[in-house]
Amino acid sequence: TDTVIVDHPGIKNDNVSTAKDLHLLLLEVAKNDFIKNTSIIKELVLKNGLELRNRNNPLLYRFPEITITKTARTPDAGSGTVLIIEKNQIQRIVIP
Repeated sequence: TDTVIVDHPGIKNDNVSTAKDLHLLLLEVAKNDFIKNTSIIKELVLKNGLELRNRNNPLLYRFPEITITKTARTPDAGSGTVLIIEKNQIQRIVIP
């Protein structure tokens, strides 16, 4: 692949990927229920009562069809999101 991951959050400027590799990444994520489910959490209440809201991806609040999402940022492209949408039992990978 052409992907270089320097840090897992994807914040550092040296992270590089291609649309093809992001497509492959989402297909792998789809196999792991924990990662898949964690990627689409909208809100979470911790044991201490603290409420957290997902602010990385506002699309989660607008499109319930999103089944997997990964946000990222690169210096050249800026902020971006890759996601899988499922509607009528058809999955589509979206890389805007």
